[in-house]
Amino acid sequence: MRLQDKIAIVTGAGSGFGEGIARRFAQEGAKVLVADINVEGGKRVAGAIQGEFVQADVTRAADWARLVQAASAGFGRLDIVVNNAGGRIETSPISRSAKRSSTRSTRST
Repeated sequence: MRLQDKIAIVTGAGSGFGEGIARRFAQEGAKVLVADINVEGGKRVAGAIQGEFVQADVTRAADWARLVQAASAGFGRLDIVVNNAGGRIETSPISRSAKRSSTRSTRST
């Protein structure tokens, strides 16, 4: 067990890659704090791996503070953070993005 007694926060752990990471860390002996914006998924994973769940939005500094506090209070320390959670980024067609980029660069010269 390579992570025996390590304390880990895994964000986005309520599903997908984050769930896989949380499960593997637990198999390797880590105590895992499952963080996710989705309560149902987060609680499901935490229950399955005997971890702790904290609802968190990784785009908010206050939620990060709560995660670190939860790890410290619940486990006494924090050894590993896996920031797997994704956020939404506004996108636009590449032609508009490229045009804006070239406009900015010509203005700065």
